[in-house]
Amino acid sequence: MNPICDIDWQSLWIKRFAHRECPDDAHYWDGRAEEFSKRYQRGENSAYSEQFIEYLGLKPSETVFDMGCGNGALAVPLAMAGHPVIACDFSLKMLEALLKRSNETAVQG
Repeated sequence: MNPICDIDWQSLWIKRFAHRECPDDAHYWDGRAEEFSKRYQRGENSAYSEQFIEYLGLKPSETVFDMGCGNGALAVPLAMAGHPVIACDFSLKMLEALLKRSNETAVQG
């Protein structure tokens, strides 16, 4: 049994969203793109992404759709692990950060 599957994510999101102080729009996330980018050095993955990917239990070469991909915290490590990734976000600055991170990772690897 996987404890992450037993959580009612929709209810948690609705409760959390009701208490948000900022709008959930592209402009807000554009403003946070630089901050998010500073969290990752070349080739560095967060403990969050490593644990999340482990919970996914993907089979080799399974395709992943990462909606709200941000700067690629999940998309980049998944791609590095050999998974085709479709990454989408409504923040152009986050997508720019994802592209930069992907290019740096590709040069490294």
